[in-house]
Amino acid sequence: MAALVQSLLGLNPFTSTNAAPQSAGPTLRISDVSANEGNSGTTDVLVVVTLSNPNGQTVTVDYQVANGTAVRGSDYTVISTSGTMTFFNGSAPTQRIRVSIDGDAVNEPNETFFINLSNATNAALADNQAVGTIINDDGGTSPALTIADVSTSEGNTGATDVLVAVTLTNPNGQTVTVDYQVANGTATRGSDYTVLSASGTITFFNGGATTQRIRVTINGDATNEPNETFFVNLNNVTNATLADGQAVGTIINDDGGPSPALSISDVSMNEGNSGTTDVLVAVTLTNPNGQTVTVDYQVVNGTAVRGSDYTVLSTSGTITFLNGGATTQRIRVTINGDATNEPDETFGVNLSNATNAKLADDQAVGTIINDDALTPPAAPSNLALNKPIAASSATATRPVMNAIDGSTNTYWRSGSVSNASPPTWLRVDLGAPVAIGKVVVKWRDVYFAKNYEAQVSNDNVNWTTVSSALGAEGAQTLNFSSRTARYVRLYLTLNMTSHYRVEEFEVYSGTITKPHEFAAAAASLPDEFVLEQNYPNPFSANGTFSNPSTQIRFALPQDSHVTIKVYTLNGAAVRTLADDRYTAGTHAVVFRPKNLPSGTYFYVMQAGSVRLVRQLMLVK
Repeated sequence: MAALVQSLLGLNPFTSTNAAPQSAGPTLRISDVSANEGNSGTTDVLVVVTLSNPNGQTVTVDYQVANGTAVRGSDYTVISTSGTMTFFNGSAPTQRIRVSIDGDAVNEPNETFFINLSNATNAALADNQAVGTIINDDGGTSPALTIADVSTSEGNTGATDVLVAVTLTNPNGQTVTVDYQVANGTATRGSDYTVLSASGTITFFNGGATTQRIRVTINGDATNEPNETFFVNLNNVTNATLADGQAVGTIINDDGGPSPALSISDVSMNEGNSGTTDVLVAVTLTNPNGQTVTVDYQVVNGTAVRGSDYTVLSTSGTITFLNGGATTQRIRVTINGDATNEPDETFGVNLSNATNAKLADDQAVGTIINDDALTPPAAPSNLALNKPIAASSATATRPVMNAIDGSTNTYWRSGSVSNASPPTWLRVDLGAPVAIGKVVVKWRDVYFAKNYEAQVSNDNVNWTTVSSALGAEGAQTLNFSSRTARYVRLYLTLNMTSHYRVEEFEVYSGTITKPHEFAAAAASLPDEFVLEQNYPNPFSANGTFSNPSTQIRFALPQDSHVTIKVYTLNGAAVRTLADDRYTAGTHAVVFRPKNLPSGTYFYVMQAGSVRLVRQLMLVK
C-alpha cells in the first residue's frame, strides 16, 4: 500500500505508463512484487516480464533497476542494474529478473525499489514499471519527530531565552537527522527576537539524547503592541517520520492598555440628478502607542462602477499615522449624479497590510442612494421554460414536456422504478452554453426521489455533478457555483415509491452576491488546493445501511481542470468522479460504489501539477 501511495503522490523517480495498446499486437508487461524483509540473511524475489500476443518477430526490451525509498547495496542487491531481454520466435513468453532482499531487525517504514522497461522493439509497452515493496516485519512503532510550541512574556528591557524542543520518539538504532529553519511570523528577527543560526541540521545518534533544543532570544521593550509570533519549521527528515513539523513561538505583550487598532467607517449619500457630490471615508486609529502606523487601502467596485457612478483620485495607496499626529484620515470619493431610475449602488474601500496595529474593521461600504423613482426589478428568468426535454421514461398521459411548460397543474410521470433499476433521468437542452447556478425541482405529492443529483454537460455525453440532495415533497432549490453548460439533467438515484412525478424542472443563472460581500468574494476564495475527507465514511453501498453514497468536497484557489479517480489498493482505477474544468471555489462530487466489494480505496485529485490523495472505506 505504501508503494501505491508513493505512486499516487508522484514520488516515484519514473512515471508509469499504463495506457492499453490500441491494437492486438505484441505487448510487454512487468509485474509488481512484494516480500517480507526478514530479520537476517537474504530473500530472493523474481520480477516477471511477460510478452503477450507474439507475432513471430524477435522482441527486445531494456530494463533498469532504480532505488525508491530502498537503497541498493544495503536494502537489496541485484546482479545487474540494467540489461536487455530478448524474446525469440517460439521461445517462452515469460522472463524474470532476480532481486535479493537483505533482512534486518530495524523497525522502519516499508521500502520500495523500481524496475523500468524502455526501448522496446517489435512490441508495445502495456506496463513499463514494476514496483517492488520490501515489507517491514519488525514490531513496534516507527521513529517520529515532533517540535513543541513555546510562549514567553516579552519583558520591558533586556533579553529572555526560550528553548524550542525537538523530540525523537521510538528510536530504532538508526541515526536520525532533520533540518530546521526559523522564520518570521508577525515578529521580526533582529528587532523582536534573535537566533544564533536561522537554519541548520539536528542529528540524533544511536544511544544519544532524544530531545534537542533550538535557542531563541526575545528582545524586551515597553511598547504596547499585539502578541507577536515566529516559527521554527522542520523538514528533510532521514530515518524517521514528521509527526509535527512546525513550532509556533508566541511573544506575549506584557505592556498595559489596549493595542492600537484601525477602523474604517461606512458612508452613504443621495446620488443627485446631475453634477458631483464628495463624500469622505474616515480611517481612524485608536489607542496609539507612539509607533508609526501604516495601512494600505483599495477602492473597489460593488454594484457601482468607477468612472461612471463615482470617481476617486487614486484607487489605492498607503495611509500613515505618525507619532503624535492626527488619528483620523480621510479618503475622498466623488459621486456622479444622474436621473436614471436604478437601485441603490455600492462601492467598497478595503484596508490591508497594517503595520503596528490590528485591523478592527477592514472594509467600508459606500452606498449611493437612488433618489429617482425606482422600477421593481424583473423576476429571474427560467432558462428551461419550453426548451427541448427528454427523459429515460414517461407515460403517455403524463409526458415529459409537462415538466417545462411553466404550469404546476401538469406533471411528468416516469415509468415504473425500483432501487434495483438503473437511475432515472430528466434532461433539458438550453440550446447553447449559458451560465447557470440554480436548479428548482417541484415534486408532485410524495413521488420524489430519496436521493438525486443535478448534473451539467456541454456535449450530452460527459456529465458533471454540481449538487446533490435528499428529496422532499414540494419545491426544492439546489444552488451551486456558477457553471457554463448547455445541458442540465436530474439524475434520480434512489426512489421512495413506484415512480417519480415532477411538476416543473426549472433552471436559473447564478445567485447574486450579497450587497456587503462584493469585495469579499475574491478574498473568500480558497488560498490552496484542498481535497476533503469523504462524508460519510465508512459508508455502505447496498441500501441496508443509511448511507448508500458518499460525498467528496474539494476546493480550488484558481480555475483548473480537475480529475478525481477512485483506486483499489492494487492501483486499479474503478471510478472517474470528475474530469472537467472547474471555477475557483468549493465543489463536490458524489461516489456511488455500486457493484464494488467492501474494502479500503484511495481517491486521487489531480489539478494541474497538484495531486492530493485520501482514503475511504466501503462497508457491506
